[in-house]
Amino acid sequence: GEDVICLTESLVDDISGIFNGFPYIVGNTIKNEINNEEYENNRNLRAKRDKAVITYLSNLKRQKGIFDFIEALKILKMRNYDFIAKIIGRSSDVSEEQVREEILANDLEDRVFVLGGVFGKDKYIELMGSDILVFPTYYQNEAFPLVILEAMQAWLPIITCFEGGIPDVVDDGKTGFLVSK
Repeated sequence: GEDVICLTESLVDDISGIFNGFPYIVGNTIKNEINNEEYENNRNLRAKRDKAVITYLSNLKRQKGIFDFIEALKILKMRNYDFIAKIIGRSSDVSEEQVREEILANDLEDRVFVLGGVFGKDKYIELMGSDILVFPTYYQNEAFPLVILEAMQAWLPIITCFEGGIPDVVDDGKTGFLVSK
């Protein structure tokens, strides 16, 4: 048999029925976009904030959990937690307008902001201005989402799901929290 490369140990089972060879695990990487000075400046800003900044960063897709994210924010507001939330991502099977309508319907317009697609250095600026990344994905083809590495590069804790290779990246209770779908 031939050899194959997988991104994480968790994804080996996905190929077991069609591949008999030895899988090599090769982790995914991203370019370092944040320097130490930027990190220190933003860490100091985070420490001085009186409310958490919670960020969703992904395409606006039902299976990427966009409506679950808004529902969670509604619960936080009902429990009187003070926060700001940013929704960053391009329209997919959910439009920005649908997201804005859901925000309005849940009386969250004073604390949840839809930024649309943000890329490159601007994306890292948004992550550095955040306190938590929430990525509630249950996308059936999720493998190794780079958004998790990008958030870790910005020293953010992550709340996400047991999907694809995510459990190999997020150390539950240490670098973030893995929750059921």
